[in-house]
Parts: sequence; C-alpha cells; structure tokens
Amino acid sequence: MYFITDNNGLYTGLIVEELNGEQFYSEVPILEFFTKPKWNGAEWVEGATPEQISEYRRLLVPDIITRRQFKIALAVLGKNEQDILNGISQLPEPNKTIAMISYTEAGTFERNNPELIFVAKTFLQMTDNQIDEVFIIGNNY
Repeated sequence: MYFITDNNGLYTGLIVEELNGEQFYSEVPILEFFTKPKWNGAEWVEGATPEQISEYRRLLVPDIITRRQFKIALAVLGKNEQDILNGISQLPEPNKTIAMISYTEAGTFERNNPELIFVAKTFLQMTDNQIDEVFIIGNNY
C-alpha cells in the first residue's frame, strides 16, 4: 500500500510493505515516491501521473521571494535584467510606470502578480512552469 502523508508540513511518500505478516514502513522523498515504479505485491506499477507530479510541483512554488532571491534566480536561469527593463519600457502608460516601479522598487516579488506574469510571458517568452522555476530557485538563495 502507498500513502501520501503530511509530515510536519513536508510531503513525503509513505510506503507500507508487508512481509511474513509484519508491516514495514519507509518514507521516501515525494518526487522519488511519485516517479519511481513501485511493487504492489504482485507487479511493478508506475509512479504518479503527470497531473499528480504537476500538482506536487505547485506545492514547491513559494508565493513570495525577496528581490535578492528573484534577481539571483534570474541570473541562474540566464535571464538578462536588461531584457526585463526593455520589455517594461515597451508597455503603454500608465502600465509602464507601474511596472517599472514594481520591478525596481519592490522588496519582494509575488508569484501571482499580473504585471510580473505579463512581462515574463511577453518579453522573456517564459511559460508558467519557467516562472515557477524562478520562484523555486530563488527560494533556495
């Protein structure tokens, strides 16, 4: 049997195996739990569906990261800050001024900020998953 459990706010895979009438429990990191085939007692079965993996991945994306974290993540991903500023400068007013202030003066960046999403998608050609990656990477710095 396999269960997903919340262990102090951290999602892990709990594997319950039975051998000679005794149950053995082991925890594995969630991505390993999801993606590796598992023995169900009779056969190997596939891990999680792409939808389940995607749902778990969403749990990893922080809502907010600091300005420093955001800029480091962009650098790690090879995104050029000048491209962001050039993209913002192409917006019509007052959106341009609002986006410029939001980018240059913000202490934190919110994952669901509409201006951030618009600039990332329009001028950096980033997908939602790539934007998520900025926040996941940034959260590690």
